[in-house]
Amino acid sequence: MGDVAFKIFLLLVSLPLVTLTIVGNLLVILGYIFHTPLRTPSNAYLVSLASADLLTGLLAFPPTIHYSYVQMWIWGLPTCRFWLVLCFAMYSITAFHLVAIAIDRYRTVTEGITYIQRKSMRSVREKLVLIWTIGLWVTIPVILDWEHISKDPTAEKHCVSRKIPYWVAHYCGASFWFPAIFMGRIYYQVYTEIKGKLRNKRDTLAGKEFSGVTESSSDGAIGNPKLGQFSVSTSFENGHQTNPIADTGKANLIARERRTAQTVVIISGAFIFCWLPWNALSLYDVLSFGGVKPSPYLYMFSAIFGLANSCINPIVYAARMPEFRTVFKKMLRIK
Repeated sequence: MGDVAFKIFLLLVSLPLVTLTIVGNLLVILGYIFHTPLRTPSNAYLVSLASADLLTGLLAFPPTIHYSYVQMWIWGLPTCRFWLVLCFAMYSITAFHLVAIAIDRYRTVTEGITYIQRKSMRSVREKLVLIWTIGLWVTIPVILDWEHISKDPTAEKHCVSRKIPYWVAHYCGASFWFPAIFMGRIYYQVYTEIKGKLRNKRDTLAGKEFSGVTESSSDGAIGNPKLGQFSVSTSFENGHQTNPIADTGKANLIARERRTAQTVVIISGAFIFCWLPWNALSLYDVLSFGGVKPSPYLYMFSAIFGLANSCINPIVYAARMPEFRTVFKKMLRIK
């Protein structure tokens, strides 16, 4: 790809992505702040993730586009250091948010109402502080490389950190490969758990349909027509009393669990899909041992493709989560 074609492609793709990233994540944050129904412990993870994505859109994405376009760093060494740390930190913090959300989903599905009642905003805030702290810790190799950057004669024109194998293994492993494998394992267990609940529910419904031993009664309403009009019908099957309303509520809960699990799987899958090229290129680069190096254009494209992940989550919320969709429509005054 020639320079002109690459620059045109870069502008056509990246500028809309930056706009979507800033506007979309700002809507998520403002919706959470000003609309009480969204202020739940589970949504606190999403708004914290949106904060990281908003910082990416405001502070990391624009310099990346400019650097890729002019292929030269013109902002000086202090800004170079800040930009490198910010890029790696936001990328790592996003990954750890997704790991925390996966664990939260797993515990919600396996422990049910017990976990939901025990979960508080305070406990979630403590976890979020830990997530941001670990995300910053992963950037230590970049911070340690500041001295090299200040002495490197090419650093005035190219803001890059050294690709030392164990450093690359540190931030790629901690920020991508480990979270990706962990999330895959967790969501497989969530899928298995929900599938088992659905199978049990179908077996229960099938048993009711063919039992043939159904006896209608009214709790405390026998012989009283007025009370009977408002009583809850129950059935007795094999000596056990069941409540159709409770069964319907349980079925709805399972359906919500499955839809929510599908949503967070989409979010996690988008993160893996967007950042896989950059991580694969980074590992190949340090393991090539003087062989063929990846094209600079390929590196630039993979970095922008990874940063583009920051604009996806608000779109997923709007498409998959009715409560967010309703709030977005109100804020944008869409009927």
